Amino acid sequence: ETYKRYATAIRRIDDQVGDLMQLLSDLGIDKNTMVVFTSDNGPSQESYLPKEYVSNEADFFNSFGPFDGIKRDVWEGGVRVPTIVVWLSHIKSSSKKKAPSAFYDWLPTFANAAGQPAPAFSDGQTLLPLLTGQTTSDVDRTVYVEYFVGGKTPGYADFAEAHRNRARNQMQMLRIGDTVAVRYDIKSADDDFEIYDVMQDPRQKNNLALKYNLAAKQALLKQTVVAMRHPDTSAPRPYDHELISSVESGYKKNKGPVEWQYYKGNFPWLPVAGSVTVSKTGVSESLELTPLNTGDEGAVYCKGFLNVPVNGSYTFHAQIQGPFVMKIHDALVFNNDFDYEKNKVTQSSILLKAGLHPFSIYYGRKSGSLQTVPGITWEITGSGIKSDLKKIIDVKGK
Repeated sequence: ETYKRYATAIRRIDDQVGDLMQLLSDLGIDKNTMVVFTSDNGPSQESYLPKEYVSNEADFFNSFGPFDGIKRDVWEGGVRVPTIVVWLSHIKSSSKKKAPSAFYDWLPTFANAAGQPAPAFSDGQTLLPLLTGQTTSDVDRTVYVEYFVGGKTPGYADFAEAHRNRARNQMQMLRIGDTVAVRYDIKSADDDFEIYDVMQDPRQKNNLALKYNLAAKQALLKQTVVAMRHPDTSAPRPYDHELISSVESGYKKNKGPVEWQYYKGNFPWLPVAGSVTVSKTGVSESLELTPLNTGDEGAVYCKGFLNVPVNGSYTFHAQIQGPFVMKIHDALVFNNDFDYEKNKVTQSSILLKAGLHPFSIYYGRKSGSLQTVPGITWEITGSGIKSDLKKIIDVKGK
C-alpha cells in the first residue's frame, strides 16, 4: 500500500506537468517559456503515513539509480539528480549536456534569459550559453555542498560496503570537472578527502586517495573549500576557524594595484563582471577612481590584491552610499546590493593568512553623484590595529 501511494504520487506529478505544458501551448506562450524540471535531492526514507503503514524506503524502486546515497547524503545518490529543460524557441530538442550544475546557477541563468545581467552577489554561473548551444563545450564548473545531519547512510545491499551505515554528521562535497571530493563525519579542517572520478566510477567505489600519493591534491582541496565559503554562525562547521591561504603566484596576471571597469546604465542590481558592456577601464593606485567623477549613472567593478601583513581575523568596515558587494577569494564578505542604509557602517570578518589575497568590489553610482566609492577600513580583530583599506592594497608592483 505504501508503494502504491508512492507510485501514484509520481504519476500525479507526471500528469500535472503534462497539464502545465498543455496550458502553455493553449495560451500560445509555450515556445518562449523556459520550463525546468529537477529535484533538490535524491530519493528519501520517509514515514508520513499512519503507523499501520510501512515507511517508504528508497531501495524499493531502486530510485537512487546507478549511485550510492539518498537524500541527506552527499554521495552522488543524494545530490546528483536529473535536470530537464524545455525552451522551444531556444534549446535544441533531445540535446544532452554533461556539465555539472547546482541550484544557485539558476539565478544568473534566469536573469540572462530575461535579458538582464547576472547579479554580482550570486555564487552561481549562468548556464544559458550551454543550454542554447552558444558554447560547444561543457562548462568547467565547480560545485560545492556542505551539510550537517545526524544518522547514517542506509545499509542497502546495492550500496558499496564502505558506504553502508556510514555516519553522516558534518559533510562536504566538492566537484571540480569530473573529480568529486567527499568528507563525512568531519572532525577538523585537516581531515582528508575521499577522491573519485564520478564519470568513470559513478558509484564511488574506487577512492583514488587510497591508491595514489595525493598529498598536494589534498592540500589544494582543503584550501579551496575554505576560500569558497563564509562561515555562518547559525550553521557552525569544524573548519570555520581555518585561515584562508594566500596566493602569491597569481599576482603577476594583474596589470596594476587596482584594475577597474565602469558600466554605464541603470541596472536592477550590481552586474557581475563580463555580463554587460564595459564603458571605461583603467588602473588605479587605490579605490579612489577620480576618472569616473562624471556624474553618470552606472556600476563599478574593481579587482586587486590585499597584502595582508600577519595571520589573523580581519574585520572590514564599510560606509556605503549605495549598492555594494565585496568578495575576498570567492567568499562573499559584503552583500549590500538591496538592503542598505545610506552612510550606515556595516562590518564583516574573514580569516586570512599573511600574503596576497584577491578581492573584488562592486558598487553602484546614481546620476549626479560624484563620489560613491565605499569608505572601507580594516582592523585585525581584537588587536586595536586599524587602517584605511588602501594601506593593504598591494602597490609594490611585484
